[in-house]
Amino acid sequence: FGGADPSLPPEDVVKEGLGNFYNVYSGNYELGLTADVQGVEGQVPQNMNFEATLTGIFNLQSKENPNFSMILTGNGSSDDKEPQDIAMEMRVNKSDFYGILSKVPDLGEEVPKEFLDSFAGKWWQIALPPETFDNINFAPEDREKNLSPEEKQMKELIDNTSFFKDIEYLGTEKVEGEKTYRYSATLDKEAVKTFVDEASKIDGGRISPKELQKFAEVLTSSEFDAELWIGVDDMTMRKMAGTFSMVDAVSGIA
Repeated sequence: FGGADPSLPPEDVVKEGLGNFYNVYSGNYELGLTADVQGVEGQVPQNMNFEATLTGIFNLQSKENPNFSMILTGNGSSDDKEPQDIAMEMRVNKSDFYGILSKVPDLGEEVPKEFLDSFAGKWWQIALPPETFDNINFAPEDREKNLSPEEKQMKELIDNTSFFKDIEYLGTEKVEGEKTYRYSATLDKEAVKTFVDEASKIDGGRISPKELQKFAEVLTSSEFDAELWIGVDDMTMRKMAGTFSMVDAVSGIA
């Protein structure tokens, strides 16, 4: 489709789109992940790769009838070994968790295949404690009304943080029939580091200085280039795709 270009700067559109995504309470989702991990010579395994797709629905609009489902399919391999497939499905409602393994990978001696096979091809059920959803704010009015002082500070921090930089408008595109603005962007590592530092303070310092330092090191050695699709009518993020890369400065693992 054509249509008018956005009137707001790219940074404002992306920030608003991510902020509005916070208030999405129901919908369907699809997440695709492809990874290629290359280790140092002599390490076992040296190379690993896998692909996975997660699809499902979620509905958090009502405390009386919350539900969530996820279907996971994927495959992976290491070095010259045969690829292994996995497929599973899980469903959650107010009172129960249900799961099924339809394809079982061979994980070697660490997890005997006979043990995994005992779960394959049959649904199993786990009763959820009555208080499972007590701390979840379902409707927007509940979310705002029930926020603790710390949660209000965290929400304000999220609202005021721009996680991406070098944002460029790429034009318009339809995503599942919805008109969207399409953007390219790069993760703003300094903004993310500042966000984590401030979030740790709000959270009472439960993340130790050593953990924060380790996170900063990981952040420094990583890159994330993304594309985001923001709905024209509701200014809500509809889709994100990106490439994440990291090289460990000590081990050389990429």
